Amino acid sequence: MIKLLDCTLRDGGYYTNWDFDNHLTKKYFKYIEKLPIEYIEVGYRSKLKDEYFGEYFYLPLSTLKMIKQHTSKKLAVMLNAKDCNEIDVVNSLKDTTKFISLVRLATDPNEIEFSLKLAKKIKDIGFEVAINIMYISKIDKQHVFFSYLEGIEQYINILNLVDSYG
Repeated sequence: MIKLLDCTLRDGGYYTNWDFDNHLTKKYFKYIEKLPIEYIEVGYRSKLKDEYFGEYFYLPLSTLKMIKQHTSKKLAVMLNAKDCNEIDVVNSLKDTTKFISLVRLATDPNEIEFSLKLAKKIKDIGFEVAINIMYISKIDKQHVFFSYLEGIEQYINILNLVDSYG
C-alpha cells in the first residue's frame, strides 16, 4: 500500500533552523490540505539541546495544537535514534497522542537492534511507527541489518530505505 508523506517542513528546517514564519506555515497548510497526501511530517520532536534549534525542531504542544487547527491531515514527526533512549522517547511523545499519528525514527543501519527497541516503545504508546534506515547505499547483502527484517512488522508499520546523510 502506498502512503504519501510530505516532509517539506521537517526537511526544509535544515535551511531555516526549524523556524518558519507563521504566515508561511498557515499558507502551506491551506494548500497542502488540497493534495492527496496522507501525512505531513511537521518536524522533529527533540529534547532540548545546548545550541538553539527552532520551533519545528522541538514542536511544543502549542505548535502542534496550532497545526491541527489548520489541517485535517495526519501529522508525523521524526526522531533521531542516535539522540534518544527509551526514556526520552516515552517522555517526548506521551503527551502528543492527540496530535501525532506517525513517528518516523531515523537510524543508521548499524543501530537497527537499538532502533527496534525504540520502535516498540513508540508503538506501545499508540503511534504508527516508521523506521527510516539511512545510508542504504553503504550496506552490502551481508550486513547485520538484514537479519532483523524477519518479523519487523511487529514493531513497525512502515520501512523507509533512504540514502540520506542528514
